[in-house]
Amino acid sequence: MDPAIAVAIREQLYETAIQSVASARETRINKKGRRGSEQFSARKRREWDVYEPIVDLLSNEEVDALEAKEERNARA
Repeated sequence: MDPAIAVAIREQLYETAIQSVASARETRINKKGRRGSEQFSARKRREWDVYEPIVDLLSNEEVDALEAKEERNARA
């Protein structure tokens, strides 16, 4: 098979995949819109609880040590 043909086929498959993902997102958004607003906000809150950022509280010494380590890694 000619490389140009293979590239063209790959590009078409890529475009098809992008369109499929976009239409799946649209469908999901439309389904969420049909639900009651109370259910949506409760689900959204639950997702935030699952994916909330993890925050570590560091002492000043730990912060200094971490910054020194990052500087050493940046120079290496």
